[in-house]
Amino acid sequence: MPTPAIGSTSSPSSNDSGAVPTPTEAMAVEEHRRVPLVVMGDASIAESLYVPLASESEAALVCELRKELADDLARAPSAKFEDVSGDIRLLRFLRGWDHSILEAAAAVREMLALRAKYDLDELHETWAHVECDHRTADFPHQEAIDRLKPGITTAGLSHDGHVLVFEPLRHHQYGKVLEAIGDTGMRDHYFAQCESRMGQLQRLSVSQQRMVKMVLVLDWRGVSLWTISCRRWREYDSKYATPINKTLAEGLAKVFVINTPGWAVGFYNQIKWWIPKKTQSKIALLGVNFEPELLKVMSKETMESMLSAFE
Repeated sequence: MPTPAIGSTSSPSSNDSGAVPTPTEAMAVEEHRRVPLVVMGDASIAESLYVPLASESEAALVCELRKELADDLARAPSAKFEDVSGDIRLLRFLRGWDHSILEAAAAVREMLALRAKYDLDELHETWAHVECDHRTADFPHQEAIDRLKPGITTAGLSHDGHVLVFEPLRHHQYGKVLEAIGDTGMRDHYFAQCESRMGQLQRLSVSQQRMVKMVLVLDWRGVSLWTISCRRWREYDSKYATPINKTLAEGLAKVFVINTPGWAVGFYNQIKWWIPKKTQSKIALLGVNFEPELLKVMSKETMESMLSAFE
């Protein structure tokens, strides 16, 4: 079958999570269209998080990458899933590895191996078509997550069409959530959410004809070093979350850390030299006067709704 054009999907089927946005996603896109798009070349472009789909040269590289992966995809059930191995997903890998065919191919192979190890293709059948919304999706162990590690998986769309995600860290009880559901329970929750998320990003990218990512807002108000110091959580994160996060290439547009305490700023300044420049450029550490920066990427209504959700 010929390779679909960048930004398109193959013929819709029961396995094609990129075919049609869910009703809630469609409503969010329609609401988003009321916000004027940033025009390339405009003076405000430096503040824009707009990410286009493939250029002509990138489209050619995607074709090369697909040829490089032909044997791997022929053996993988993931080959029929647009959100896993379609052109937009391969474009994410290319950009994430600075357009190196060999490095991007190696990263895709790591993803396919991880999917095989944890039967993620079977998980895809259950979760990729489900809206990535903790209030309706009923991800595994959602009740315990809501009590012990709450957040908003989809708070709306940014001005540039990205999915807004909110995490109030002061409410996160890392040790207690692992005691309640176990490491594998937390893994099952996160893996299901990741399948739902990549389906969501694929559908929105197709419907908006731009590359949609996540904008993550981390609220550090009231957070101490003790709050985030949990050895068992670090072990869980290293074993399960970090490997799956590596497969979510170019899935993150920006991270806003709000109400950042002084000790966290100092710690970040010590370690940032080991953080890749591309990653550094996506991180914004903000103090208590963060609202003007958030309003550059989201509506006031969305911001206020998000921030008040856990008060």
